[in-house]
Amino acid sequence: MESTSLIISTLRYLISSPLLAYAAGLDNTEQLDKWERSEATPHQGAVDKLKASYELTMLLTTIDTPTTARGWLQSQNPMLGNVSPARALRDWPLSESLEGIRRAVDDFAENAAAAEPERVVHAFKAGGDLDGALPWLRYLVELDRGRALAEIREVSESAPERLASTLATWRATATARAGGTVGKDGRLTWLARLEALDAPLGTLDAKREIVLDDDALEAIRDALRVLRELDDARTNELTPAFYASAFSNIRMSLEEILSAIGFPPRRQQLGEET
Repeated sequence: MESTSLIISTLRYLISSPLLAYAAGLDNTEQLDKWERSEATPHQGAVDKLKASYELTMLLTTIDTPTTARGWLQSQNPMLGNVSPARALRDWPLSESLEGIRRAVDDFAENAAAAEPERVVHAFKAGGDLDGALPWLRYLVELDRGRALAEIREVSESAPERLASTLATWRATATARAGGTVGKDGRLTWLARLEALDAPLGTLDAKREIVLDDDALEAIRDALRVLRELDDARTNELTPAFYASAFSNIRMSLEEILSAIGFPPRRQQLGEET
């Protein structure tokens, strides 16, 4: 339930409670309040719609502002038969609505991306920052954001013909992070892949001795190797596929360490009732 609560609180901030309730198939926001406070458990269909709303909102807010995202979700869209994306989420089978809305988002993103180089050049000439020109900057962690701004400025001045491709690389990184970001702290949660431990760490016997045998030490060495590879990654490697692979490697390393010290995890997909 924790992840559902985080989804709701994030989307309320970005697109408003009434719009989220509408897209989730609710008549009012009261049920959202109960779900957010974990006072009630949403049925799986509602969870799926909340997750779909989260995915689409994160994508939209890498393209433009939350205000624009709200308007886009409520506006009739010709790629959806002049039905609004929010209504499609509410009324259509999710497999049908999500596929169509993703195509519409891709079209929206393509048009926005084509205008980015010109917006960047204009922002630099005006002496302003790039937050308005590049909404996806908000999803980069501080270190990546600094690198992105420095590279974008350098390329715009010395090799403007490369500006579009440079922006595309950093946009892909931001989009990958947005797919797993909750709230304002910038941490990745990868909501579609959340797993729970059979025994939460807070309930483990504090007096239990942990023995680091050869398997445990090897698992720790593998985890350190994975972290070094992440630290050494070049900017042009920071793509959605890179982050997906990194998540998988980190997860496997953690599972190996937990198993080696006697706490093997039991996987449980997000949305399954316990």
